[in-house]
Amino acid sequence: MTPVDLPPDTRLHTDPIGFAVAIPDSWAVVTDVDATTVLAAIEPEAPGTATVGFRANLVVSHDQGVGPDLNAWQRNVDVTLDATLTGWVLLDLERLEIGGHPAARRLATYLAPDGPPVTLEQWAVLRGEAGLTVSVTAATATWDGLADQVAALGASFTVTEVPA
Repeated sequence: MTPVDLPPDTRLHTDPIGFAVAIPDSWAVVTDVDATTVLAAIEPEAPGTATVGFRANLVVSHDQGVGPDLNAWQRNVDVTLDATLTGWVLLDLERLEIGGHPAARRLATYLAPDGPPVTLEQWAVLRGEAGLTVSVTAATATWDGLADQVAALGASFTVTEVPA
């Protein structure tokens, strides 16, 4: 993806572990959050975000050693999400490819801790035996207004070969 292909009002974050993803210009970004979260971006507080009790965010996780089987990895992810997120409902799961690598896209909803119902869209790609996942989460009440932007952010997600 070149800068001219970026969704409107976004910037491209290119990461040394071998991925790139568009992030809304106004969102704050933190990198190297913890052992698996390599990027977190959150929308700014604005009128209405306090009303819904949740600010949209984009998180990229890097999971080492998930194995060479996308289906097994994603089954484990589904079991974990169902066990740890209150009200978890998987709405859609599809297999696809990202940059020639096996991948999956999932759409789900759950209850945010101390917050409203939220909707999550994820793009997960298996690169070797490591997984990269882009997750975009927003209050379900705001999803209709954000769905096209979320899809564009997901479409911007690219991976490169495993760095040497």
